[in-house]
Amino acid sequence: MRRFKEWSQKKLSGAVLAAVVKLSSRTKDYLPAFEVSGAARTSNQVDRVMDYQDRGLYQMKYLHGSQASGHLLALARAPALQWDFHPYCGRVQKQSGDKSPFACLNGFSYHPNWLHNLLLASSLGGRRR
Repeated sequence: MRRFKEWSQKKLSGAVLAAVVKLSSRTKDYLPAFEVSGAARTSNQVDRVMDYQDRGLYQMKYLHGSQASGHLLALARAPALQWDFHPYCGRVQKQSGDKSPFACLNGFSYHPNWLHNLLLASSLGGRRR
């Protein structure tokens, strides 16, 4: 952070420089998170998905109101499920060898097509209640 601040003082000015200086003054607040080895870090990729879900839930008033509104939870679950099976871009597939977040987590996929993979993984395998 110190080097970033030094670089920004040479290259930046105005509001952007002020934001970097403000951020660097709070470095001590962020240090405890980095002291825990192996701790999960939040990332922009995770925040994008969570922001999307939060906006959807906000628009549904967080499912308050009636029993029928509780059934709208499927509207929150469906994008999350789809996100788990979406195909990675070609560059990521070449680097990691994984086709999707599901394949990355489980080490396998049921089918090369992501939609078939989603349907197979989310089915009950022919079992009925």
